[in-house]
Amino acid sequence: MGYDKEKDVAIKVWTLDGEKDALEVGIYQYNGGEKKLQIGPRTFEKKNGDQGHRKAGRLTVDETTWLVTVLAEATTLLG
Repeated sequence: MGYDKEKDVAIKVWTLDGEKDALEVGIYQYNGGEKKLQIGPRTFEKKNGDQGHRKAGRLTVDETTWLVTVLAEATTLLG
């Protein structure tokens, strides 16, 4: 059986908006299963104006500091 988007529930999502892109971190639960943390994707604007997505990749110091704060809250929600 394949992936069903309707069974994938976002429990909580945090977004850090930057100058060129936005980084998303979220807690998701699929089909009533275990809650899991997802880091990424990055959302950015393409040259043609459309929205694009890519992996989180390497993080800056500011992004890392923000992520530490998010992880503290996420750990509580995951437990």
